[in-house]
Amino acid sequence: MNYNTSKHNNFQYIDKIFRKKSNEVDRVKYFRFDRNERIAPFPNKFLNKLKKNLKSEHLTSYPNFKTLYNLISKDLKLNKNNLLLTAGSDIAIKKCFELLIKKNDHIITIYPTYGMVDVYAKIFRANQKKIYYKEQLNLDISKILKNINKKTKLIILANPNSPTGTIIEQKNLLNIIKKASSMNAFVLIDECYYGFYKETFAKKIHKFKNLIISRSLSKAYGLAGCRIGYLISNKNLIKRFIKLKSMHEISYFSAYTAESFFKNRKVVNDYIFEVKKGLIYFKNFLNKHQLYYFNTYANFILVDFKNQKIFKKMLKEAKKMKILIHGEPNLPGCRNFIKFTLGPINYMKIIEKLILKCI
Repeated sequence: MNYNTSKHNNFQYIDKIFRKKSNEVDRVKYFRFDRNERIAPFPNKFLNKLKKNLKSEHLTSYPNFKTLYNLISKDLKLNKNNLLLTAGSDIAIKKCFELLIKKNDHIITIYPTYGMVDVYAKIFRANQKKIYYKEQLNLDISKILKNINKKTKLIILANPNSPTGTIIEQKNLLNIIKKASSMNAFVLIDECYYGFYKETFAKKIHKFKNLIISRSLSKAYGLAGCRIGYLISNKNLIKRFIKLKSMHEISYFSAYTAESFFKNRKVVNDYIFEVKKGLIYFKNFLNKHQLYYFNTYANFILVDFKNQKIFKKMLKEAKKMKILIHGEPNLPGCRNFIKFTLGPINYMKIIEKLILKCI
């Protein structure tokens, strides 16, 4: 029976969306320098405390989020009514599409950016205007401003952005938010890499009613495996987001884990400090060997290996050394660039060893 009929016409456009199947590589067995995760293990003392306080109910019971909402509220110095937990910033972004976008609505995004932005634009059949990065990872802010008009419903900006590692200056973000507000359009700022980059617009949600912030605990907190994120906005918009949430925002185990980290911020802060030391160390190595790189505000860096011969050798040797890395073919002028997740100095030495085998 053919179900691709007018009764099931969603099949017709869903079938056109390209999605890769999940990578089946057992990532635990590799050095993971490819997806901007925490690459160093958590301290044993902290892990042991986490295990000791873990109860059966964290696995068998439906969750209670009171403590976690209180902890995030205290951390941000914002009211709980300004927050909504989500299963990673991925779902936070999806909630914005669910609430704000219907078929043919106009949205503005940057490109390339987090891959799910384009996926959701296709799923919700938005009229998407992409503002492309130019060579040297320059982003023309005037093009964003010029394209904001009365038809615009939503503008999505990651700050810092992945895979570029670049930022949009605060004054430019303000201009975008103000222009969007004058056109009755919303702005979503994805602050997934907050922590590695300290600037935030979270405190401006009361001033700008069209502002939404998404955050993740996957990067600076190192909890990619727990799928924890949250939305920040004014209380009226959060009320609407709550109507769209699943029965339970995240799992009880994820909530318990997140609580442990908000109560022990030193674990997070220490790792951020070590990553920044690793970045300085790695930059010195790259400068010494005259390898060009783009400045970064996140926990990864893009490095130019000059030609395809070295680029391909890097990928081949990395596979032998059980190191996960990849290029960024969608970035203009970056055909020979490889992106490396940053970590403490001892982990950056692993990448140094790889590079020295290839250059």
